[in-house]
Amino acid sequence: MRIPEDVPARLAPPRPGGRAEAPLLARMLDAGADVNEVIKKFGTPLETIAATFTFSDVDLEPFYDVLLARPDLDLLQQSIDGRTVLANLRKWSGGRGELVIRAEQTLSDRGIPVPAPEH
Repeated sequence: MRIPEDVPARLAPPRPGGRAEAPLLARMLDAGADVNEVIKKFGTPLETIAATFTFSDVDLEPFYDVLLARPDLDLLQQSIDGRTVLANLRKWSGGRGELVIRAEQTLSDRGIPVPAPEH
């Protein structure tokens, strides 16, 4: 029996509808969802999205846009594993390099000194 060539594509996880779903994320945050809430196993909303390695930075960019635009976003707060949000993003920089650059730029744009990477 021959497997159709498009089977792997049909079995692949669906792409997030970032352009369509990001406004929903923005509405949830505007309605009071805490952009900095740390969930024990997953971290903040930004960390949770960033840890979804099934999707590329390009796929997740609309979500990054919403979260990084929030004036109340705290990238230097302590999060999972005793590291800051920024440190966790840096830990994943092999898969999230663009996000790390944008997070550091967000801090700079807000006049917040960007801490040196932990070693």
